[in-house]
Amino acid sequence: MNVVFFGSSKFVIPILEVLRKNFDLKLVLTTEKNPNDVVPAYCIKNNVEYLSVSTLSDPTINQELITINSEDAILADFGLIIPKEILNIFPMGIINIHPSLLPKYRGPTPVQTAILNGEKETGVSIMKLDEEVDHGPILGQEKEEILDTDTSETLYK
Repeated sequence: MNVVFFGSSKFVIPILEVLRKNFDLKLVLTTEKNPNDVVPAYCIKNNVEYLSVSTLSDPTINQELITINSEDAILADFGLIIPKEILNIFPMGIINIHPSLLPKYRGPTPVQTAILNGEKETGVSIMKLDEEVDHGPILGQEKEEILDTDTSETLYK
């Protein structure tokens, strides 16, 4: 099964590992620019094609995604809003792995916000993207206790 991944940061490496080992990981889109950044370096080391992007409005990106002919895609820690044109490329949709118990703490800093707000638990939500930010049908959630010693780093792990 062909799969496309959208993501950036060291926290997505375990996801990339699972996708690379269990699926035909055709393309990674990342907002990281430097080949020495975490995601590009991972892709280079593992012979996975990747594109560094700062926008998704370039029609050549759409064409590349159409050519791959993937039923679905996975997204985690990407940082760009996925436009409808790209959502429509994947018949089964794009699955988002989000580090909060949605709908609480949508957006780019859910872990930090949960800690700052004194929450006792947070978690991870698996959901199907729609046109809104961190919104769409929730497919599953896993709760995680927030310890007094937790930092955003430890909680992300």
